[in-house]
Amino acid sequence: MSVMAWVYIGYIVVCTAITLWVGAVLRRNGATFVGHGTDLPEPLVKSMTHLLTVGFYLVNFGLIAFALKSSRAVTTSDTAIELASTKIGGVTLLIGAMHFFMLLIFSKLRHSEVLEPVTGRTTPPKRNP
Repeated sequence: MSVMAWVYIGYIVVCTAITLWVGAVLRRNGATFVGHGTDLPEPLVKSMTHLLTVGFYLVNFGLIAFALKSSRAVTTSDTAIELASTKIGGVTLLIGAMHFFMLLIFSKLRHSEVLEPVTGRTTPPKRNP
């Protein structure tokens, strides 16, 4: 097997493991974040969290597949490590950016009237200090 094949295998394994781990953390803690400070029913909170997790997985696995191909020539272990770290670092940065973007969306949803029809609330949610 060529050096490049090992880079591809390592990249896929590491990025998949990172994505699955972050997705599990988001799903586990996301329900608490989505439901906190709202009157949303528990099944709706679980459903929203599940849908967001599925979207997270789809975007990340699509990115991993899209970024797999490389035009760089890899002939030594040094260049293999450099290429793998560049690719894994790029995916990790994008996952982090997506995480903060999702937090921003949740924060705006919690402090807006977007959830009002679901909760039946007529006043904005109370903000905890």
